[in-house]
Amino acid sequence: MTGSKYSHSNSRISSRSSKNRRKAERKKLSLKEGSPMEDRALMYALGEILTTMDKMREEVHGLLKALVLFHFERQAEKLQQVYEESLQTMEAALPEVWSDGQNVQTPLTGPNSTANSIMASFQQQQSPAAPQQAADVLAPPKMRNGVKWKLAVLS
Repeated sequence: MTGSKYSHSNSRISSRSSKNRRKAERKKLSLKEGSPMEDRALMYALGEILTTMDKMREEVHGLLKALVLFHFERQAEKLQQVYEESLQTMEAALPEVWSDGQNVQTPLTGPNSTANSIMASFQQQQSPAAPQQAADVLAPPKMRNGVKWKLAVLS
């Protein structure tokens, strides 16, 4: 009996600590302006958007087929055009957001700088943990260009 009591107690402690870990991870990726990891949080959020848009290829393909089947060719053409433009815009922006030169120092001041961003940049330059943060940068999301989603009838 006492063994089950201890295992239950340990389970509760471990679930509490894992909950705190998840909470700390969410807090670390805060999108508040001037937060220490704001750039990483933005990259993570953009990566989620890109992944979601990329996963929609099959759904858009099915929707296009249904629209054509029910004689909504004009709406299907518009959807195909807008979705293709969105995918092209996102693919073109990938190198801009996830550039190879991530370790390049950004200027401390400028017309778009805020007091919080200047302070964060200054603190990053002064902190010895900056190389670890640079190595921990998220990888760019992979776009599945091989997935056929367009209808040739609409092109």
